[in-house]
Amino acid sequence: HIRDVGSHNYRQRLDTESAGARPMSFANAISSDGSQIAISLDDHTIGLWSIESGVFQGKFQGHKQPVMGLAFSPDGRTLASGSPDSTIRLWNVETRSELLMDRRIGDAIEGLAFSPDGQALVGGGRNNSRSGLRFLNAPRSPTFDSSSNTFPFQDVTDE
Repeated sequence: HIRDVGSHNYRQRLDTESAGARPMSFANAISSDGSQIAISLDDHTIGLWSIESGVFQGKFQGHKQPVMGLAFSPDGRTLASGSPDSTIRLWNVETRSELLMDRRIGDAIEGLAFSPDGQALVGGGRNNSRSGLRFLNAPRSPTFDSSSNTFPFQDVTDE
């Protein structure tokens, strides 16, 4: 259910049965325009719903473990997801296709946030060997290298 913060009344019931998996409380994100909500599901996927209608719009599939972090880019066109599978993935929200994936993080990603301009992404997680936060800069026009299955985010945590 979506609840109105001001009135505490239920605003919308999400059609979770259409997702084919149960929503988890690990991660969720609302687009900046308030039109969509992404929620981690118990089959290691991410479900997308319309907040206005409650209608299920589709899934993002690719993680090998539960999705623990979600963030919409400021323009709402990209969704970032993180998981204990040590990957950060970027998704095209409209097509629900994977744009980019990075396995170089090495941490269990449990939280994500974009900068207001969408050019930086911070990922938080657990790793006893170094800081729990990873700061990543994105180039203006990312290019996907399918041979290495990575995208050109630069880890600037230790700079």
